[in-house]
Amino acid sequence: MTTEPADAQAVADLISDVFCECRSIVEADVGRLSGELFLKVDVEGRSLRSAADAVGLSTGDAKTALFLFRRQIASALVSSVLTVSASDEDQTRGEGRRSVGH
Repeated sequence: MTTEPADAQAVADLISDVFCECRSIVEADVGRLSGELFLKVDVEGRSLRSAADAVGLSTGDAKTALFLFRRQIASALVSSVLTVSASDEDQTRGEGRRSVGH
């Protein structure tokens, strides 16, 4: 399956937006280099070897750092979705209570 350029750009924009929101949380846990690796590999599309060389890590160390970073960002994303979801649910419940009284 091929991805249309517009779709690829939309995905890249989404990841960039999410990355910007979660970056400081994730980098605190895994480190600055893993954030740079994520940008180079997952956003820019560079190979792991090229990204590892650019930040001064071995390919094995870069693979581990990138794995940890991806795991942390996934956790941060899930947490933010759950927080937004709970906020929306609370708001919906509040609206439901008001309509019952009217």
